[in-house]
Amino acid sequence: MADLSSIKPGSRVVASNGAILGVVDAVEGGERLRLRADENKQASGPDYIPSSWVSGIETDLVRLNRDETQARDTMNEDIPAGEETS
Repeated sequence: MADLSSIKPGSRVVASNGAILGVVDAVEGGERLRLRADENKQASGPDYIPSSWVSGIETDLVRLNRDETQARDTMNEDIPAGEETS
């Protein structure tokens, strides 16, 4: 698992194929990243990425070990139903 302590809000999140998935809003519990809610999908809220997907951390950039399709298809799957996410 990656050490998320060096990830700062505002860092871009990039899939393994180079696609930008979003921007970090917060690191929650050292276990996952909360992305800023997309203005086009505000009703459904922000997306979450587990720390196990983080393959690298650079200044203002978080690299994932998943490509864009894999990431978008499985974001939020690790959040138990009813868990507080804010």
